[in-house]
Amino acid sequence: MATIAIEGIQLKGYHGVYPVERREGHTFQIDIYLTTDISKAAETDNLEDTTDYSSVYSLVVEEMEEPVNLLEHLASKIGSRILIDFPQVDSCRIKVSKLQPLSMDFCYRTFIEVEKSRSTDSF
Repeated sequence: MATIAIEGIQLKGYHGVYPVERREGHTFQIDIYLTTDISKAAETDNLEDTTDYSSVYSLVVEEMEEPVNLLEHLASKIGSRILIDFPQVDSCRIKVSKLQPLSMDFCYRTFIEVEKSRSTDSF
């Protein structure tokens, strides 16, 4: 088993409970950690035998386009979609950060980190 990581995806999104968040949006950072068996890819050196980063990125972009209230919900949706769309992934950890949250000048970011696993989550 190995971890495939995609860190620092930054996208504008309109997630949040307050009208100003939905209207003005925020910059979000998404970090993704996928646990998967890479033995075939390590042997063949073929992209088809591993998880394609660009496909995971496209999934994140899709999920970011639909506004939700809570980061908890967004991170969970991304994690569930990864396990559905990429059957070779055994588990994933999704960290969604809201950078420079409105009315919170005292902090750089807020974030939620969610773990999803085939063995413990149902789809």
